[in-house]
Amino acid sequence: MRRLMFWLLFLALLFSGYWFAAAKGAQEGLRQALEQIRRDGWQVETGAMGVTGFPGQFSLDITGLSVAAPDGFWAWNGPDLQLAAPSIKPTQLSLSLPETQTLRIGGQNIEIAATTLQLNAATRMNMAASFDAASVLMEDALLRSDQGWDMQLASGDVALTAVEEEAQTYGLDVAIADLVLPADLVRQIGLSDQISSLTTDAQLSFDRPLDRFALEGTPPAVTTLDLRSLNVVWGDITLGAAGLLDIDAQGIPEGQIIFETAEWRRLIDLLVDTGAVDAGNAATVRTMAGAMAGSDGVLQLPLTFRDGFMSMGLLPLGPAPVLR
Repeated sequence: MRRLMFWLLFLALLFSGYWFAAAKGAQEGLRQALEQIRRDGWQVETGAMGVTGFPGQFSLDITGLSVAAPDGFWAWNGPDLQLAAPSIKPTQLSLSLPETQTLRIGGQNIEIAATTLQLNAATRMNMAASFDAASVLMEDALLRSDQGWDMQLASGDVALTAVEEEAQTYGLDVAIADLVLPADLVRQIGLSDQISSLTTDAQLSFDRPLDRFALEGTPPAVTTLDLRSLNVVWGDITLGAAGLLDIDAQGIPEGQIIFETAEWRRLIDLLVDTGAVDAGNAATVRTMAGAMAGSDGVLQLPLTFRDGFMSMGLLPLGPAPVLR
């Protein structure tokens, strides 16, 4: 029994030494990183900084943080934030942002209030610090601009996860609920101001792995987008999509995305109202769409990317977007 107690005490002291040494190293590493980015022209101000959480986690707490880019185009400030990691898995990081914060983009100030705004990231414990997973979670959020618009979100969750079976391929999952859009945007597009839900299941392949070396030089570029499913409920319209795009070195996509909806009559009305379809051609477009719709009333519309151009069915839409 004494021997067991001795070893337990020894392991506790050893772990305590590891925790305090690692905590001190993390705080010193942050101090050096802040000094370096200041030398690079960033404006960074902080209040108190400290590491807590013994023994279960490392919790780096920062108060009074403000950050501004060297060109002054954007800036962020908030009362506090917390960067945490489990003591036994220090490569699994969680960044919790404050419930209220301010983001400046250009000459616009955006006040952000959210009950939850958290970023999670994990790397593998290898020399390259290979990317494993990352996610962003936002709940009960309100964004309000000093230029007169606001936007609300009940919940949003975006996750990127490494696919074990395929190198340089990562799964992308998006789930958004009850997104209320700015009034000016709603007037322009003619749709409802609320997206009830948006979900995406996709895979992205890059031209090189996402790891610590990816921060050097040109960022990794997407080479393949495999959109397995996209489902959107926007007002009284439900829209689905799936398809595969290959993206060349210049960022030009090649492939096809197929959209489908049963509310195609409503979409045509909106296209006519916004001027995307000439009112004189509306009857012809409706007749063609009706002929293309299936027996269940669902219309499938293939959006094709080929040779630098895109088309919807037989209708040319112009140059394809550059995705880099």
